Amino acid sequence: LTDAWLQLRELYTQGEQPLKAIEAQVHAARSLGNRSEKVKLLFDAGKRYLGELDKPDRGIGLLEEVVALDPDHREATGSLLERLVALGDLVRAWPQAQIYVMQVRSQLPNDHAANLRALSLAGRCALAVDDKERARDYLEKARTLDAANLDVLRLLAELDMDGGRFADALRHYQSVVLGVGDKLAPGELSRLYVRMADARVGMDERSKAVQMLERALDIDPDNENAIERTVDLATGSSGAPARVKAQRKRADLLVRRPGRSDDPAEQASLLARRIAVLGEISKLQVDELKSLEDGVRTLEEVLGLTPDDPAVLHRILDLFTASERWRDATNVLARLAESQKISSIRAKYLFAGALIFRDHLGDSKTCASWLQRTLELDPGHDKAQSAYIEALQATGDHKELARAIRQRLKGLPEGTPPARHLELFTQLGDVYEQLGDGKTAMMALHQASRLAAPAGESDDQQRERHERAMKLAISLGDDELDKAVAHGHAIINISPLEFETYHRLVEIYLRIGRKDRARSISRTLRFLKQADEAEIELAEAGSGSQSQARGTITRELWRQTVNHPAHDPRLSDLFAILWPIVAVREGRTLAHHRIRRDARTEVSIQSPTALARYLAHACQVLDAPVPDLYLRDDELGGVSIDALADTEGGTNKTVYPSVLAGRDAIAEKDEVASKFRAGRVIARAKPEHILAAVIPSAQNLRHAAWGAIAATGAAATVPTDVKTEAGRYAELFVKFVQGAKLDQLKALATKVVKPGDVDTRAWLQGIAHTSTRAGFVLCDSLDVAAQLLTREGDEGSTVTAKERIRDLIAYSVSEPYFRLRKELGLGR
Repeated sequence: LTDAWLQLRELYTQGEQPLKAIEAQVHAARSLGNRSEKVKLLFDAGKRYLGELDKPDRGIGLLEEVVALDPDHREATGSLLERLVALGDLVRAWPQAQIYVMQVRSQLPNDHAANLRALSLAGRCALAVDDKERARDYLEKARTLDAANLDVLRLLAELDMDGGRFADALRHYQSVVLGVGDKLAPGELSRLYVRMADARVGMDERSKAVQMLERALDIDPDNENAIERTVDLATGSSGAPARVKAQRKRADLLVRRPGRSDDPAEQASLLARRIAVLGEISKLQVDELKSLEDGVRTLEEVLGLTPDDPAVLHRILDLFTASERWRDATNVLARLAESQKISSIRAKYLFAGALIFRDHLGDSKTCASWLQRTLELDPGHDKAQSAYIEALQATGDHKELARAIRQRLKGLPEGTPPARHLELFTQLGDVYEQLGDGKTAMMALHQASRLAAPAGESDDQQRERHERAMKLAISLGDDELDKAVAHGHAIINISPLEFETYHRLVEIYLRIGRKDRARSISRTLRFLKQADEAEIELAEAGSGSQSQARGTITRELWRQTVNHPAHDPRLSDLFAILWPIVAVREGRTLAHHRIRRDARTEVSIQSPTALARYLAHACQVLDAPVPDLYLRDDELGGVSIDALADTEGGTNKTVYPSVLAGRDAIAEKDEVASKFRAGRVIARAKPEHILAAVIPSAQNLRHAAWGAIAATGAAATVPTDVKTEAGRYAELFVKFVQGAKLDQLKALATKVVKPGDVDTRAWLQGIAHTSTRAGFVLCDSLDVAAQLLTREGDEGSTVTAKERIRDLIAYSVSEPYFRLRKELGLGR
């Protein structure tokens, strides 16, 4: 087999396939039984791999195989050692180095060069494995063979440096310099001086170390290690000038190096390092030498390398800002803006400059100019728009200011908070007043007043705003009096006791020919004992004949002109569907009141019973179903409403809205008082309101409302405290609410939930106010309504009599009430 492999080697050699030839030789060697022949062939193959074929990994592997077969093979051991050292793998070379020293010593005792080389290599490997004792032993023996050997002396010096024997290290370095310094290349000699400087540092001789480094740089100005050591020494000292000088040497070196490389990546790296060094120099100049000018000049040097570098410009900007050199700072901002390609970023720099002109230079005109450019680049820049408006206000350019505010309003995104709209409309009104354009100013102030409440202004602020708008509207003449009226009513809504506004409204209404409205306000002033003689006369005019409401209040008109703000109409619509089921569940019957259904009194305009006639009229005007009426002469009190079943037991009972009239109501001779009672009770009997009488408890109403929500499967979480009762209601509603009503219920269910719950307390209070308003509308007398409310007191109501009277006062002078009076023909 060996011969075959060798013959194959010859064939490959003849065929000029050296790699395959060597591989065949290795196979031949490994097939041999003779160790010496095997070693010979493997060693030859290893050398050829390392030499002519340049396959170091395979060559080293074969040499390791050879020395394993023949530990005394000096040539193989030496070749393996040299190759591993050349590759820098000193740890792997260390075992071979020890063997090689012994082999050379025993086999070539008189060959000083071979022994010197072996000891030198062994010393180097010993240092690599941190065996300093063995390293020193090898190196000292090598020095006895050649005291001037540069490699040995340097290794000994390094060994001394590692061991902290700085004086010995220095002596060794000096021996090298004295012995062969004039024969060394400049770079090599310069590096020796750097090491001597390190030794001087170790000996705490920093000044001499600096001298060594200066000598190193004299020999080789491009010695980067010397420069780095110089920087380190300067940094460790207290002298900032020395550090600047050292860093400058580093920067100068980096200037020279790019020309020696054609590699773009390396050139870019060197440029980045140079820029970083110059940045450090600038920082030293500014922070420690307190030389702003020098620091800026150094940064401008950086800009020469990277024109318009944002980071450098920002650093210069920081310096100018810190030293309050505001004009210079704006110049840098202008340069930063010009260097940007993205408009919005350019706008940010210009905006920053504008603020400097405004806040630090007091130059409103230039500030406005910069802000105008900012908005040209970024029209949606909110802060710039606000600042631009402020700048124009400062310059007094009212025409441009008006244009800017209109443009700002037009550009506000959807969802902008009302407060922002309010601010701009207020400013617009101010500007147009300055320009003498009262009508446009009025439009702006009118719009601002509408936004005041949604924007969260206090009542006092809103009142002042409405008063200003009202005065302006009056000053503009008859064309704007309708706006004066609107603002007057807004003032009264906020401050019901603002009697001066009442008087002004009377004057305005008379001026525009709306005498009934003027009379209504005068009647309220008379009730409040605030009317002057003319108003008293106006209030009493026509008081001898009682006005009668005509027509019907439609569902929409009711909600616009009668409903109190606390009265949620969607909750009313929900209860309008549910009330019969809830009433049946409550189990109220005629028998509970000791009455029979066949004893009811007909509610009709033709009825001989006055109360029945008033109730019929109320049903007609208030667009309400006619309830059953039961006259109860044996009971005290006025009128009340309930939902009563004619029989007890069973689930299919019919319930009827029923008015129960007590002795006081039946005996009432005052037509006005009867109208008030009738209007109020019929308002409470409407299907959407009657549950307030059936279950006048806010908590029980809440159970019913949540039951409806649960029954429809709406995506709302039923509160824990109502789950049980709501569940019972839900079972009833699922069973008895069907068809179109179920669809209506589903549509309403989720709309009545406000921030996590249903506010039935507010609804009950709203019903109390709404029904009181309805009675007032029908009786058309604030005096009578107030008397009856006071006489009845607070019992049985969720709102006190005083609060209901206060609401009637505000309602009696409100625009919705005036509109309703016109619709019903009151005051003709």
